[in-house]
Amino acid sequence: MSRLPIFRALLLLLAACNGRSTAAPDARGTGVTTSAAPTATASATDTRDPTYEAALAAIERESGGVLGVTAVHVPSGRRLSHRGGESFPMASTFKVAVALALVRRVERGELQLTDMVHLAPDDMRPGMGNGIAERWPRGADLALVDLAEAMIEQSDNTACDALLSRVGGPAGVTAVVREQGVSGLRVDRSELELGRDVEAEGAGFSRDVRDQTTPDAMAKLLGRILAGEATGPASKDELLGWMHATQTGPARLLAGLPHGTTLMHKTGTYSNDAGSNATNDVGIVALNDRSFLIVAAYLRDSTAAPAVREATLAKVASVAMDAFVGPTRR
Repeated sequence: MSRLPIFRALLLLLAACNGRSTAAPDARGTGVTTSAAPTATASATDTRDPTYEAALAAIERESGGVLGVTAVHVPSGRRLSHRGGESFPMASTFKVAVALALVRRVERGELQLTDMVHLAPDDMRPGMGNGIAERWPRGADLALVDLAEAMIEQSDNTACDALLSRVGGPAGVTAVVREQGVSGLRVDRSELELGRDVEAEGAGFSRDVRDQTTPDAMAKLLGRILAGEATGPASKDELLGWMHATQTGPARLLAGLPHGTTLMHKTGTYSNDAGSNATNDVGIVALNDRSFLIVAAYLRDSTAAPAVREATLAKVASVAMDAFVGPTRR
């Protein structure tokens, strides 16, 4: 899959977040220059605009569930939040933290993305229907980079557990998150364990404190990645490239953005027969003025149909764009 669109966004990102001037081609092939700007973790200010707060509250009522949203504009640090400090099941959005743990180990020389991993039949995990487990049910030998791409771009659970075992497990991933100064986000279980507990815990799964995050915490972690504070430049490019190539959730945040907008994101989903469910999407939007918008959106225990849940997150993205860009500037 071509990564060309992400390279343009990353050139702008490096200039905006690292305080350098960088020329990048625009649509006509001419050079445009970005200037120094504050980092993504600049001092935050709530917008406290009752119009947008009311809009998020109305979206939550229509969703039939509990909605948590944190949106942060970079570099201004302005914020919009609805239940931003409450905890929500991460589902597969925790894979962003797993990918971060991976590239940090690569940076330290403990791993290389070209390292090969042997997957046996017992390593296979159920997933979206066209993943590693379905393609190679008898096992496969894949490079770490192949596993990382599958984990983020396709939300592959087999890839996730294979990588977890090489980055110190859930505790190792949580430790990396804490190193970033992020609290309120914890990784406790593998995909194998999560899959079992989703059914075993029934309606109580969404109240399990394990493997949860606040929208604020996830937005802060994404901000650290965007600012180049979590990794070096090459690792950041790799991680954001995987997120830009995400194939899941086109009806979520992406559907609420103007056509052609660059979104680097990760989705998360689960449901069980007891009515416990999560529909999540977290990511970084590259705006036309070379600023960025971080959005962490979590919806839990909705009584609505899956399509309505996804449309809820599209509405969140639309409100966030209105709040920070304006409806006439899209």
